[in-house]
Amino acid sequence: MVDRLKGCPVTKRALPAVRLRVPTHEDAFAWHEVFADPDVMEFLGGRPAELSVYMELTARQRRHDAELGHCLWTLLDEEDRVVGFTGAQPWPHEWGPAGETEIGWRLGRGYWGKGYVTAAALTALDRLRAAGVKDVVAMVDARNERSAAVARRLGMEPAETLTAPRSRRPVRCYRLAL
Repeated sequence: MVDRLKGCPVTKRALPAVRLRVPTHEDAFAWHEVFADPDVMEFLGGRPAELSVYMELTARQRRHDAELGHCLWTLLDEEDRVVGFTGAQPWPHEWGPAGETEIGWRLGRGYWGKGYVTAAALTALDRLRAAGVKDVVAMVDARNERSAAVARRLGMEPAETLTAPRSRRPVRCYRLAL
């Protein structure tokens, strides 16, 4: 069965069942483990982050959920294993789309190519609409074709290309009105 989301075909039967939850303290450990792969971090600095980064990130996401009604939710597979995160948060940097809501995703290497991010991001978009979010951006390293493909599957349109201050690499900003 094929459905249309903002003009983009999405094959429903190909998408796995996923569940999103507000990150717990324990999820910091799971994120640290599932993202401890240079392939996963290729477009995010290239090296796995320290556990303290995920401790702070999960705490910040719990605050976002309490204050905004959305966050980067922990992504669970059909067997309730932590496989990544998907959701939205305020753009956290001074450069780029300051003041806007960024949708994002990160997935453990063993789960790539199976539809988890698309399934989770579609669920996240529904939750964002319900929370009253009017539009979202996705900031994607211009070399990251996998994430660009997810953005396009969600119906997002490329809007502008910026240069990331630290890496000096081009980053494409995708936009979607909800």
